[in-house]
Amino acid sequence: MYRLTSLPFVFRVVAIVELLYAAVGLLTPPSMVFWVTGWNLSPDGQWVTKLLAVALGSQAWVAWTFRDKPHIGVAAALAFYQIGSATIDWVIWLTLADQGVFATTAARVGVLASIPTHYVIGFLIVVAIRSASRTVVVGPPALAAMSTRAMQRLLKDSGTSFRRVLDEVRNEHARGYLVSTTFSDGEVSFLLGFEDPNSFYRAFRAWNGMSPNEFRRQGAMGR
Repeated sequence: MYRLTSLPFVFRVVAIVELLYAAVGLLTPPSMVFWVTGWNLSPDGQWVTKLLAVALGSQAWVAWTFRDKPHIGVAAALAFYQIGSATIDWVIWLTLADQGVFATTAARVGVLASIPTHYVIGFLIVVAIRSASRTVVVGPPALAAMSTRAMQRLLKDSGTSFRRVLDEVRNEHARGYLVSTTFSDGEVSFLLGFEDPNSFYRAFRAWNGMSPNEFRRQGAMGR
């Protein structure tokens, strides 16, 4: 389970929230905007909601695409939008509330609810960025002095685990040995710390969808 302030978690939250907004904007006919949202808009304003929905859908797609490997730059852009959107919402509320734009209770509740929602999401992303940045600068000396519990917490905050990192490193070295050396499967198994060749065989097949010998032959044909 991702922590509340981890980038993978907040990217998923952004994707879900913005997809819901986009769905409402895109699926609501212009003539039904008032009845669905309570916004009293001109015909041009009703079509502007469609363009806004496309932008929100694009943001949801970006957040979902990067959910497993969040990019700090993308996260910063999402945070800027969320905080900016909340700020614009209350500015619009202050300047347009007397003009009948938010003509119904549903419209007023919707705007007032969106303001804290966007602020919370935005600040969660900022906190997640700061947490991820601290994770990135941890160097080998700090890792060497880190306790087991602290290491586990660091890996969890990064959306991974010791087992996953170990498997990735083992798989990378296994593929290198199989392609660039003549080591037998038993020798590769020993070098990677497996109990026996059968354990290595099962693990390699699970990682790559093929046996070590199949991978070795594929690598030989590619040279």
